Amino acid sequence: MGFDCPMYFSPAMDPSRCTTTNIGGSMAMAGNALNGVYPVGFSAPVRADARRVVILLTDGAANAGYYDNGQPICPAYTFTRSPFCRDQDPRPTRTDSFNARHVKTDVFLYDADDYARDMIDFVTTDQNTLIFSIGLGALAGPGTDGEVLLEYAADKSAGTYYFAPSSSQLAGIVNNITASLSR
Repeated sequence: MGFDCPMYFSPAMDPSRCTTTNIGGSMAMAGNALNGVYPVGFSAPVRADARRVVILLTDGAANAGYYDNGQPICPAYTFTRSPFCRDQDPRPTRTDSFNARHVKTDVFLYDADDYARDMIDFVTTDQNTLIFSIGLGALAGPGTDGEVLLEYAADKSAGTYYFAPSSSQLAGIVNNITASLSR
């Protein structure tokens, strides 16, 4: 399988603590920071008059998240899915955001993609924030679950989704974002 994570083998074949892309967690941290709630040791002033913007740069493979009690959001039936911790339901589309979406209280179905969408909603709706999402690499490419998730983030906030097949496109994308913010 080529899965190089020691915790994968204890308990046997459990990838829940070997995940790599916690989009929901990053959105939760961004939303909290916009409210002036920072991790211990960090602080910064919050300007009420500032334009709220988040730039989400990711491979798009939401496969991590944690409940408030520290347990991973990774239903057992997703252990054989790639990326791990994501179900095989049809992903919500750009216009139908609740198709195949599960609620957090259903621990047997709620997955990392559901968590990412909930936290995107927290940032866009509760924090009134503009999201520019950038999908880097094949997992966020055309027709992928990653692309659909990142389009959801941008559309939910009237932002823009960009796809970068490789890092060489990132400078141009950042310039586009900067130009759109200065208008």
